[in-house]
Amino acid sequence: MEYVIDGHRYSFNYQARREDYFRYKEMSDAEFVENALAALHFSMLVTFIKGLGSEATVGDRSICHELVHMLDDNCKEDAIRELSEIRNLFNRICYLA
Repeated sequence: MEYVIDGHRYSFNYQARREDYFRYKEMSDAEFVENALAALHFSMLVTFIKGLGSEATVGDRSICHELVHMLDDNCKEDAIRELSEIRNLFNRICYLA
């Protein structure tokens, strides 16, 4: 799948992103935390491609917002305590059938 934004052409390889999704889903909690930046990038791409609005993307309890908390030293401890919820949200929002 290809798409154009501001004159720039991008491609979205659905099968490769689906494999990425399952790789993130199968990670241990420690691996997921260690890969939070990559998971954030992945979630931003998937939520954009799925056409999800700002509530699902950057709202206070959205997946991208929660992953940013995991990367912010001021919020990381709280985010880690909620890791199970964050991972469930990631699994639900970023799922690619």
